[in-house]
Amino acid sequence: MSVSQASKSPDLLAPDFMVIISKIEISKPADEAWSSIGAYGDAGKYLNVDSEQISGDGGIGSVRTIGNSIVEVMVGKGPRSYTYTQTKGPMAAFSYHGSVALEDAGDRGSTLIYTINYDQTTMDAAAREAAVGRIRPRFQGMVEAMKAAAEATKAS
Repeated sequence: MSVSQASKSPDLLAPDFMVIISKIEISKPADEAWSSIGAYGDAGKYLNVDSEQISGDGGIGSVRTIGNSIVEVMVGKGPRSYTYTQTKGPMAAFSYHGSVALEDAGDRGSTLIYTINYDQTTMDAAAREAAVGRIRPRFQGMVEAMKAAAEATKAS
């Protein structure tokens, strides 16, 4: 936070978003891999927690729960991607959003990119460090689990 922002009320501060990107190569074509790992309600199985899509058809506006305490709403969707926001849970107050995308990588297969971003403006230095220390390894583990699931699936 800049010195000029330090004296301002928290609701007048310019947002300071943290962006965490986890990326991994998958040795399957993007469409084939996405058919294995792209279901919105399945996120928990890659985090080793319960998850469930509780409303919607898997498109924009669909709602999922993760670990029985987090609620997330899909706010964007593409052919091999989706974006969501957390409306209930530990990061909801920080405008937390996540985006999962699977890009074609030609002969190499595909690239899975999981991007997390949240507003860390009101966090002190210790809270910022703790958040990154908790989120980065969790989502790197998630993309590794998604890769394993995609590569274990036989072509149809």
